[in-house]
Amino acid sequence: MRQEVKGKGGAFEKLEAATGSLWKEREFFDALMQAKPVAEVVNRIVFITTLYQGADRYLSAYLARRADALFLEDPAGVSSVLSFILGDISRAARLAAYLSVKGLAPQAVSALRPALEQIGVYCHIWRDPAKYRFALETDSDEYGRAFRHAPPQLQTQLRERDVKYRFMHCRCAQSLSKLYDLISNYFVHGSGLLVSRDEGLSCEFVDRSKPEAMVQAYGIAQMLLCCVLVELFASIPADDLLDEDAGAFSLVAGLFVPLLSATPGKEDPELKAMSDRLLAAIAQLRPDEP
Repeated sequence: MRQEVKGKGGAFEKLEAATGSLWKEREFFDALMQAKPVAEVVNRIVFITTLYQGADRYLSAYLARRADALFLEDPAGVSSVLSFILGDISRAARLAAYLSVKGLAPQAVSALRPALEQIGVYCHIWRDPAKYRFALETDSDEYGRAFRHAPPQLQTQLRERDVKYRFMHCRCAQSLSKLYDLISNYFVHGSGLLVSRDEGLSCEFVDRSKPEAMVQAYGIAQMLLCCVLVELFASIPADDLLDEDAGAFSLVAGLFVPLLSATPGKEDPELKAMSDRLLAAIAQLRPDEP
């Protein structure tokens, strides 16, 4: 039951009065539960976030334990940077889920742009581990050359494929490039953050729309989260899919991400390939008898 916040006067009177509007979060959640199709999408977003927590925990452990076998040059340094990036991606995913539950779907989409940027860096380093040295120096020229700006000839080839250099080593390079443009041009720098304010759900701090009005933004957030998980899964070498650490992530992600795709009822080829790759690895445990 709602309780009124009574100001006590003094320096914090305004703060106490403003925090009374936080009850609007509860009211939005109640409205979300009434909008079943939208609630289902948000529920999937929250569930997907648990997979990111697993990726951060288990893939970091896998990289640390298998670094010497995976990377020839400075294995500890490469695995450490990749683990840092995993943590960065996981934090962005969790923030997006938090904003989604709070009724801030457009902001949730914007919050995922760093995750897209970092998955591109992550895949670059897997392909060319020497680049790990520049991954944390995001304002340096070396970072730009390693992850942002392709040599002229390569840039021409990538432009013809509608692929950004930062995503060229990703399995879903074209899709991620288009999604990155969408987020940047519409949600971060465009009108995507403008919402139709619902007075009953908005508060002193934020404007909120009705859940039904944000279904498109929620769908984009769900799609982004699934795409990045596909890249994390795809980066694991086939022989390590059932590794004692990597397997804790790959088994769950490989089975559930296709079910959590943004277009239920339609088979996404990349998600199907993800499941097929996992099933092939499992099949090796019990080869067919002659």
